[in-house]
Amino acid sequence: MASLNKCIFIGNLGRDPEIKTSSGGKDMCNFSIAVSRKAKGEEQTEWIRVICFDKLASTCGQYLRKGQSAYVEGRLQTRTYQKDGVEKMAVELIANEVVFLGGKGQHDEPAPSKAKESPDEELPF
Repeated sequence: MASLNKCIFIGNLGRDPEIKTSSGGKDMCNFSIAVSRKAKGEEQTEWIRVICFDKLASTCGQYLRKGQSAYVEGRLQTRTYQKDGVEKMAVELIANEVVFLGGKGQHDEPAPSKAKESPDEELPF
């Protein structure tokens, strides 16, 4: 039986992207997008943590801004970590494609509308 781990979200950035460099020298960018839906007359919002690497990380860090709309495609990954001695779990979207859709964060300068990552990579932590 085959399986597939692929997610697609369209939402608005909740904060400016944060760029870091891993101990192995890889660029890494993380940001969150808000995706909303109406249920029983109320709007419900989910926050999706997005992580991208290398050239895609650089491009997203350069052009994306808080409030801007984006299409994000990738795979879900869970990881556990320790915070204040308590084990926590995080669910993250490891992006391999990001399309900048515009919105509040648009710049005066032209930005590439689509960025893609190379083949799937593992998190460096």
